[in-house]
Amino acid sequence: MIYYIDTNNKLFVFEDNVTDEIIQRVEKIHNTKLTRITEQEYLQLIAPTLDQIKQAKISEINSKAKQEIISGFISNALGTTHLYQSKEVDQLNLIGLVSAGQDDYFKCSADGGSTWKYKLHTIDQLKQVLADGKKKKLEILIKAGSLKEKVINATTKEEVEAIVW
Repeated sequence: MIYYIDTNNKLFVFEDNVTDEIIQRVEKIHNTKLTRITEQEYLQLIAPTLDQIKQAKISEINSKAKQEIISGFISNALGTTHLYQSKEVDQLNLIGLVSAGQDDYFKCSADGGSTWKYKLHTIDQLKQVLADGKKKKLEILIKAGSLKEKVINATTKEEVEAIVW
């Protein structure tokens, strides 16, 4: 590959067998002068900035945090370990049940998510499920916040890339 940049900093990449005639046509079409650059210069010009790398890492952290938040959580509110769903609608449903202030049925799994059943929960059990879900969510948000702070304070691409969920 052969690399060029024009007077407006637009990059052009051609096959190795490009002719001077083609380069001159491109210059005429774009009304600009093309200057040949090395592959190293080209790669430096297209490389993301540190700010772009940081923003991508923060987006990755946000995505992983969201996935963990909605992946479910464990509660022993019923006396034994049960898995509860935690997608946004599940969170809202649980808040609604606790707000109603009475015993009610709520979906959970006693076998790690293979089967789901609506089981009767007392209001105190529902409050415990809500507290357990809130605790897990807060732990995830704190972890995400800490990692994002490390990203913000990083001064090199390598430091940012070393930050993992």
